[in-house]
Amino acid sequence: MDIWFYVGLGLLIWAIRELVFGSTYLWERFTRAENPGAYWVCVLVWLVVASAILATSPTTYYMFS
Repeated sequence: MDIWFYVGLGLLIWAIRELVFGSTYLWERFTRAENPGAYWVCVLVWLVVASAILATSPTTYYMFS
């Protein structure tokens, strides 16, 4: 397995944790209650990056082919 598979998996777990707890951190902490726009942008950034890394990882290709 390559390192990028684990990086993508870690980012996916991080994004799920942010959804559960309702706060995220990019360059400063955002909470869902105080600043919902910035919160959702940050969570979407983590989800898109995690999905892109997992989709292009050779490990993912070999697991599902």
